[in-house]
Amino acid sequence: MAIRRGAASTPPEYFCKEEGRSGGEDEGMSLLRATYLLLTGIGVILPMASYLPWLQETGGGAFSLIATWQQNGASAGLFRDMLVSALTLNLWILAETYVRRDYWVLITLPVIYLIGVSAALPLFLFLRSRPMG
Repeated sequence: MAIRRGAASTPPEYFCKEEGRSGGEDEGMSLLRATYLLLTGIGVILPMASYLPWLQETGGGAFSLIATWQQNGASAGLFRDMLVSALTLNLWILAETYVRRDYWVLITLPVIYLIGVSAALPLFLFLRSRPMG
C-alpha cells in the first residue's frame, strides 16, 4: 500500500462550515473544531489535576510515575493501553504530516508524552481540520 502525497481526505462540508454561512474566506470556527478545542482543554485539565498534586506530594519524576502505574494489574493494564494508544497516535501524526505537508501538527507530538493522548488527540484533530491555504 503506497502513501499518496497530497491526497488527504477532507471532512464533509457540514463539519467545516457554520450553519447559515456561505462563501467568504474567513468563515469562523465550526462547531466541530470548537468541540475539539474544548476537548483539548479538558484533556489538559483532567490529567494535570491528578498529576500535579501527586508530584507535589511525592516529588517524583518520570521513573517514579511509571513505577506507580505498574503497582497493580488494573493500573498496569491501563498504562499499557495508553502506551499503545500514544504510539499509534504518534505514527498517525507522522504519516499525516508526510502526506499533507502540514508541519504545524508536529507540535502535538510532545503533548502526547508530556500531558497525554487525552489532550494530544483532540489538539491534532483541531489542527488537522483547519482550512489549508
